[in-house]
Amino acid sequence: MHGGETDPKRTQMDDDSNGEEDDGDEAEQQQTGTRSSFSKEEMSENKDLSNKSKLQNQQRIEQLERELEKEKGRVRDSNNAYSAMQARYKEMEDTLSQIQNKEHGYIARIQELQKARDDKYNTLLQEKDSLKIIIEELKARLHRQEQYHATVSSNPNPPATAINNDHLSEKKEEYLAK
Repeated sequence: MHGGETDPKRTQMDDDSNGEEDDGDEAEQQQTGTRSSFSKEEMSENKDLSNKSKLQNQQRIEQLERELEKEKGRVRDSNNAYSAMQARYKEMEDTLSQIQNKEHGYIARIQELQKARDDKYNTLLQEKDSLKIIIEELKARLHRQEQYHATVSSNPNPPATAINNDHLSEKKEEYLAK
């Protein structure tokens, strides 16, 4: 036992303890391996999640870009429609301006015609008033002549001046009638 001999119990114990240590090392290795493999799995999952997230983000970006393009199209359409409406508005404004200019011309012409008509109407009214006066004068003369004839017919010898006045009044009536 001394010298080169080994105690079989001790060797067995050493083996057991070495075995335990081996088992411990294996357990540590398994834990470390598990940790390594868990980390790899986590990394793999993280990569998958990261890839999924990137894919989702990329899809979302593409969706937003499509929506942006649609919105740009709507804005473009709105701008085109607005431009067309502005052009129609300008055209209508020009037409309205032309119509208003014509209207002012017509109003000026109507006012001229009204003034001319009013002048003619006033002239006609004056003539009418003159004619009324002449008619009244003629009626008065006629009435005097009738009275004179009534007086002459009742008086068989009329004075000579009365006859001359009668002749003058006839000429005056002819002149006024003209």
